[in-house]
Amino acid sequence: MPFISTNALLTALKGKIAAIPLEAYGDEPLIETVELYHNRDIGQAMADLLIFKQRVCLIVPTGWKHENNDQGSGVTSRRMLEVGLLIADRAYTKAGDPAAFGGDKNAGVFAMAEKVIDALLAVDLSGYGSALPGDGDAALVSDAKKQPDTTRVAWVQQLLIPAGASAAVATDAD
Repeated sequence: MPFISTNALLTALKGKIAAIPLEAYGDEPLIETVELYHNRDIGQAMADLLIFKQRVCLIVPTGWKHENNDQGSGVTSRRMLEVGLLIADRAYTKAGDPAAFGGDKNAGVFAMAEKVIDALLAVDLSGYGSALPGDGDAALVSDAKKQPDTTRVAWVQQLLIPAGASAAVATDAD
């Protein structure tokens, strides 16, 4: 059983997140922009990708976790892809608490993060089992080029995705 490529898993995750409905506002998607990004700096990502005034989820691969089992006659290894989901709403903190908790015109980053995790819990993106949520934490994103009051509220959620298993038979080194 081979490992599933990181790119295949990221593409499947991106499609699943993009398909989550906002529900409260009709057929509109919960996340307007879903992008893959190479590092955890959400402020830089939003500037690089020109993401403003949109509900956004950036998918950042952060590593692999392996569970290895040496059975004497061979080794098996199970891989989990770890990603960070960087989620932000349209609103900035200058609009007050709606950026975090929601309001008349926006969902709020906490509700968005909960909907994303709920939508991914029972989803098998790899054929090896469901994605598993890890730790999550609130974050503030500032844009140094703008006024200090344009800080954006974000949520950073870790997610583990089963990425397959591989086995090797031991050979003699004689």
